[in-house]
Amino acid sequence: MPRSSDQPDGALTGDTPKDGFLPDDHRGGVSRRALATEADCARYLPFWESLSPSQQARTIQGVSVRTTPAGTLFGAGTEHDCLGFISVMSGRLRVYTISSDARELTLFRLSDGDHCLISASCAMGEVVFSTSLSAEVDTTYLLVPSDDMHDLIQRAPGVAVYANTLMAQRLSQVMWLINQLLSDKLDVRIAMLLLEESRLSGCRRIRITHEQIAHHLGSAREVITRVLRYLADEGYVSLSRGMVTIEDASALGRLAATSQR
Repeated sequence: MPRSSDQPDGALTGDTPKDGFLPDDHRGGVSRRALATEADCARYLPFWESLSPSQQARTIQGVSVRTTPAGTLFGAGTEHDCLGFISVMSGRLRVYTISSDARELTLFRLSDGDHCLISASCAMGEVVFSTSLSAEVDTTYLLVPSDDMHDLIQRAPGVAVYANTLMAQRLSQVMWLINQLLSDKLDVRIAMLLLEESRLSGCRRIRITHEQIAHHLGSAREVITRVLRYLADEGYVSLSRGMVTIEDASALGRLAATSQR
């Protein structure tokens, strides 16, 4: 059942709300917040039906729908390093880690219907992650605050099972990434990334900088530039300012297929 609020659904938030969420602290733009409905929870929380009516009634009081503009950053290094359980309604989030020498590495991406518990790692007891999230496009997601998620994991067996399963899936993704780092040459990883970016955008002309590619792959911009120039010389891609165009998708696909994954 929808809840009443002094703040209209979808209104821009400027003052600090009771839960401490500070939209202005999200670098990249101001986020919007609305109260979630029971229909939202039933659709976007995979464990909703496993909760008792009283647990549902308590949980829905803290659940919100957040809309963040492209470029918004949150997670490690911001005021919101343990935001809560995220269920993406529309858009795309990038989950990444930052090394001691400030290199970024994309761990995985979240798109429509995906869920993230790493953003609520503090709800997992001894499980600690140092990860950040960024909105690659305007993104709307359902948020269960970390304190509420911790309570559900402790009190609702169905949520605990779901949380363990989701964390195992994410760990599997990270282990696959580590295997890539150890086994695949950089040109292969770049080929895989460019094909993924092309799939996501639906276009062979990809708006992406060498610096952004370096952030995705945990490399240095100068190294990425050298490999891209090699791929351009071989006819796989063409390069322009802030843009990489796939010229031979079949050849790039064959290169990506040599991955040791």
